[in-house]
Amino acid sequence: MKKSRGTGVLLAFALATCMTLAGTAQAQDSTPVRTGDAQAAQTQNVETPSAGAMAADLILVRPLGLAATAVGFGLFLANTPFLIFEGRPKTAPWNKLVRAPAAYTFKRPLGKMSD
Repeated sequence: MKKSRGTGVLLAFALATCMTLAGTAQAQDSTPVRTGDAQAAQTQNVETPSAGAMAADLILVRPLGLAATAVGFGLFLANTPFLIFEGRPKTAPWNKLVRAPAAYTFKRPLGKMSD
């Protein structure tokens, strides 16, 4: 199957943009944020990811996480008959193969790669 030239150029441009943004943006920005009324006198530092980290996350990491979730779901479905015959609980494989990649893809803030 032959890829069109436009697709390759678009992917190269997206990768170059992510690399440029990641190289020129600051690693992290700490900004003081006020908390609720009861703790109005106290401030805490909230680390915000750089623009490059956010772009790389959106363009590269999130689609890979979505693919990992889909592949994990397929593996879970293929593994389910064996789990039923063995009498083992199905929650551990579900958590490892589907829930963990889905949470990494959809629940974490944009640009935050680790806890």
